[in-house]
Parts: sequence; C-alpha cells; structure tokens
Amino acid sequence: MKEAMNCIAEKDYTGANDNLLRAQDITDELRGALDLSTGNLAVGLYALYDFVYSCLLKANIRKEIEPIDDALTVMTQIKDAWEEAVRSYG
Repeated sequence: MKEAMNCIAEKDYTGANDNLLRAQDITDELRGALDLSTGNLAVGLYALYDFVYSCLLKANIRKEIEPIDDALTVMTQIKDAWEEAVRSYG
C-alpha cells in the first residue's frame, strides 16, 4: 500500500494500479479465509477487510492517496491487535 501511495504521488498510475490490485487481492484472500460461522470476531474482521477493500478500490479508481491511508490505518490496527494477542496468549 505504501508503494501505491508513492506511485500516486509520483503520478506513476500504472505502478499504483499494480500495487493496489495486489493489495486488493491480498485483502480479498483474507476475507475469503474467514469462517463466518465461528462468530462475531470473524464477522467483525470481514467487515474491516471489506472496508479496506473498498478503500483500495476507491483509491485505484480515483488515484487518490487518502483512501489508501485509511486502509493502511485499519490494517495496521489489525496487525497490532494480533501481535498483542500473541504476546498475551502466545
């Protein structure tokens, strides 16, 4: 995502597209890996991944940095939460 932000800033829209598509694919895989029948955690993560995917799509269509920043913020918070869970319960 950071590379896509750099590409947009440099007006390298092909590079931005490639990087955003890769991030969208990864986000889509994360959504697809969730078993929504396991409860609220999976449903909540699905909603967050859906938001991230929407931000990436918007950024790619509009070639704007702000939606990528929003997506990156959410994904960083998810990563931090998993790291804390591993430290606490690992």
